[in-house]
Amino acid sequence: MSEDRRRYFRVTDRVGLRYRVLTEDEWQSFVESGSPEELEQNHGLFGHNLDLKLGQAISSLRKVCEEAATVAWLLNQKVEELVDQLQAQGVISNFAIQSVNISACGLALYHEEGIPVGSKLLLEIMLRPEEKYVTTLAEVVICSFDAQHNRYLLRLTFVDTDDAGKEALIQHVVRRQSAILQEQGRTGLEKDLFDVEGKEDDGMSPSER
Repeated sequence: MSEDRRRYFRVTDRVGLRYRVLTEDEWQSFVESGSPEELEQNHGLFGHNLDLKLGQAISSLRKVCEEAATVAWLLNQKVEELVDQLQAQGVISNFAIQSVNISACGLALYHEEGIPVGSKLLLEIMLRPEEKYVTTLAEVVICSFDAQHNRYLLRLTFVDTDDAGKEALIQHVVRRQSAILQEQGRTGLEKDLFDVEGKEDDGMSPSER
């Protein structure tokens, strides 16, 4: 089976999400850099890359000075405890775990507020349970109010995802799809709540069909 075909597999799942609507200047920053990760670092939206770099730095420091590395690790633990307390108090936001209909090309989700069609988002997805992170640019291609659910149905298409991110999404969707089929004991996927018109959502914008 071709990789291109696997990109359009989709499944309803619960993932961690956080995003920010980009300003025109931020979007131009991406256009110039060509890297969502660089955009993320420049504008400080997410912190897991910093956590990774800090962990690598502490490991390197440990080879030179065990005591200094221990102090750095303890300070990091103290900061993480403080962040956990602030998140519990609602002072800062963490990932929102929610149901989405996802493929390697895009996703659909219900949201309390509408986001105008054409808006560009810096989006981070945490795949569960492996807690693998995928950072990508996304564009809102559909935003419609669903009176039945009293929320907005958003459909996003991924604008730029690196190869590692695409493969992570593909592998996650395939594993999740397989697990659902095993649980249901049948050969077809059930119609999900996002398929409001009974049509397959390929995660693409109308202009790409």
